[in-house]
Amino acid sequence: YDICRTVSNETLTPFWQGHCLGKEIWHKTTNMFALARLRTAATNLRPKVCNGQTRNMSLYPWRYRVLSTPPSSVTMLKAEMIGGFFWFWVLYHCYKQPEHIVGHWDYPDPSKWTDKELGIPPDEEDP
Repeated sequence: YDICRTVSNETLTPFWQGHCLGKEIWHKTTNMFALARLRTAATNLRPKVCNGQTRNMSLYPWRYRVLSTPPSSVTMLKAEMIGGFFWFWVLYHCYKQPEHIVGHWDYPDPSKWTDKELGIPPDEEDP
C-alpha cells in the first residue's frame, strides 16, 4: 500500500491521480533511481586493473617469525629517563599534595553523629 494513494468512492485510485505526486514526476524519479542502481551495478561489475605494486604502510620491512632488532641503548636510556621522571612527578605530588587523593576537608568525628543522622530507629521501651 503506497503512502500517496487516496481512497475515493471506496476504491483505490492510482497514486499519481491523488494529491501526492503527478504522473510525470513519478516516472521521472523512478527513472533516476533506476539509473542510479544501474550505475552502481556497472561500477561493481567493471573489471579492475591491478597492475601497480601494493604499498606497504609500515616504516619497517615485514618480518615473519623473526625477532626484531632490539632498541639501541640510547633509546632505552631515553625511555628509562622519561619513566623515571613520570614516577618522580606522581610520587612527589602524592607526598606534597595528598589532599588530591584523600580530600582537603577534615574528617568528621563519628562519635558525634546521632542515631537520626545514621538512620537508626529509636529504641522501643516495650519490645
